[in-house]
Amino acid sequence: MKLFILFSFFLFASCLFGTPQASPYSKKVKKVSSGAVYIRIESEKQHGETCNPTSMSMILDYYGIRASSKDLQKDSNRTEAYKKSKYLKEQLKKYNMQMLYLPVSQKNQTAVFETVKRAIDCGLPLQWLVDLLKAPDYDIPQKHKRKLLKKGPVAGHARIFNGYHLNRKTQKIDYFIFTDSWGIKHRKKEIKTDDVCKMTSCFYIIAPESLPTEVIKYIYEPMQKINLNK
Repeated sequence: MKLFILFSFFLFASCLFGTPQASPYSKKVKKVSSGAVYIRIESEKQHGETCNPTSMSMILDYYGIRASSKDLQKDSNRTEAYKKSKYLKEQLKKYNMQMLYLPVSQKNQTAVFETVKRAIDCGLPLQWLVDLLKAPDYDIPQKHKRKLLKKGPVAGHARIFNGYHLNRKTQKIDYFIFTDSWGIKHRKKEIKTDDVCKMTSCFYIIAPESLPTEVIKYIYEPMQKINLNK
């Protein structure tokens, strides 16, 4: 009887929150014996200050949608909303895609990392908005930071979060894998978990509007209080 109750509970939880297998994109996730889990994103080099639309173009390409950075900039203005990537939310509707907001802070770090991991396990890449001036030196050298500082107190940039490395012994994430819009040499880079939150503005999980609701519930379960419509 106890086993039946226990089985019923797990069946209920599975129906409520879904699983990575419930996502139609989970089969596209690459898993390496070393512990690396990642979504392959083809490289594309941005031209000018177009990291937002270029990174989004790369993500759409992963989903089989051809939309250049120029296409994504149509009918948009270089306003504060442009800098923060929010204008893309309206642009993506043209392609039946959605941007699911994920706020980041040191206080919710554990929940954020689990949410990011689940998104990747489900085959959903994330647009990663960062401040390069807060990046560690192994990512952005001090020499380059000084050049960025001349442009202003914040050096906003958009990247793609598309993988992680799971430590086999501790079962914890050692580092995350990301892709930059700076060309093929920046297609698969690494960032230590301890350095993520301090340089992150926010994440946007990029997914088709047709994605099953149970998959979204599963991904956001670690952060039940989040407002998905922000």
